[in-house]
Amino acid sequence: MLRTHPDPDTRRFAAYALGNFDNPRASTALREVLANQSEQPAVRAMAAEHLVYEKSAIPDLLAALRDRSREVRFWSAYALGEGRVQRALLPLRRLTSDRALVPGWWSVAREARWAIATIEGGWTKVSPDPSKPVKGVAARPAHD
Repeated sequence: MLRTHPDPDTRRFAAYALGNFDNPRASTALREVLANQSEQPAVRAMAAEHLVYEKSAIPDLLAALRDRSREVRFWSAYALGEGRVQRALLPLRRLTSDRALVPGWWSVAREARWAIATIEGGWTKVSPDPSKPVKGVAARPAHD
């Protein structure tokens, strides 16, 4: 369904469902969808979100931080931050000026600042609430 169903909402829900399986076939399918530039951004964004904690997907998520879709950049930043991926810090800092708003959420910049704060906090600190401004992470104001 993820690869072939004609309805993008069905493909998005398939990405969500596959994200709940911890197996290489599911991860491979999600990585393929994330990389597929002809796929709908909402489907690719769902794939990025559900690749969180998948070490094999780190290069894919890092590449997706430069994607043309704001949703894909946003959810890739989320996955890298939640996974505390240290090597994502520099590319995430580049996103702290990305003012693109993701409907129903906030800007890519705010998500990038949250991800940076989460990575720098490590596994022993509770992640900051991304719906609130993150202070002291970037030179830009936290209100987006």
